[in-house]
Amino acid sequence: KRGKKVSFAIRSSAWGEDSELQSFAGQFKTLLNQQLAQVQSAYKKVISSRFSEACLAYQGETDIKKDAVPMAVICQEMIPARASGIIYTIDPSDGGWQKVLVTALYGLGEPGVSGRAEMVQFTVSRIHPFDIADRKIAQKRRRLVMMPNQEIHEQPVPEHEQPLPCLSDKEVLALAEQALSLERFQRRPQDVEWAIDEGGRQYILQTRPLSLQKHGVNRD
Repeated sequence: KRGKKVSFAIRSSAWGEDSELQSFAGQFKTLLNQQLAQVQSAYKKVISSRFSEACLAYQGETDIKKDAVPMAVICQEMIPARASGIIYTIDPSDGGWQKVLVTALYGLGEPGVSGRAEMVQFTVSRIHPFDIADRKIAQKRRRLVMMPNQEIHEQPVPEHEQPLPCLSDKEVLALAEQALSLERFQRRPQDVEWAIDEGGRQYILQTRPLSLQKHGVNRD
C-alpha cells in the first residue's frame, strides 16, 4: 500500500497502560526499525515484556492482577525523524494551566522518552496566538538515527548544530496548536509524542492522558 519498503516500530498497547492516574510508560518493550520478516518475533517480545520483573513489581505496587492488563501490540511505520519530542498540554514543571511545554531533540525520540538525553524546552502560551514565553536550549551532543542498512545508531551531532533549538518557532507553535486540538478532542490534558521528518512534515506518534498526579500537579 505504501509503495515502498518500510520498517516498523513494534510497541505495546495494553489495556489501562496509559491513564490519568497511572502509567505503564517505559515498562513494556518497544522495538524500533523492524522489518516485515521480524514482526512476528517482535510481537512475541512485546507480549512477553508484559511479564518482565520490573513490570510485575510495578503491578504489585499498584495492586493490579495479572489478568487485568490484556496486551495488544501496535505496528507503526518508522519515521526517519529530523527531530522528535514530547508535548505536555499542561506544563508539569510548575502545574500552571496557562502553559504548554514542548520538548525536542535531534533524531529519534527514544533517548528523550526514556530520559537518557536532555531535551530542548519551549514554554508556549495556551491562549491564541500561542506565543513562545520561554525556551531552554540544551547542548545536544548525540542523536539516534535510522541508517540505510535498517539499523539504528547513535551518532555525534555536528558541533555547529549542538547549540541550536532543533525546531523553528513556527514548528513549535504548530506542534503546540496540534496538541491543544488533541486535548480538546480528548477533553483532558495530554502527553503527546511527535516527530518531524527531513521534509518538515509533522507526525503525531501517540497521545495519552497527562498523569497530573505523577507530576505532582494540583488539578484544583
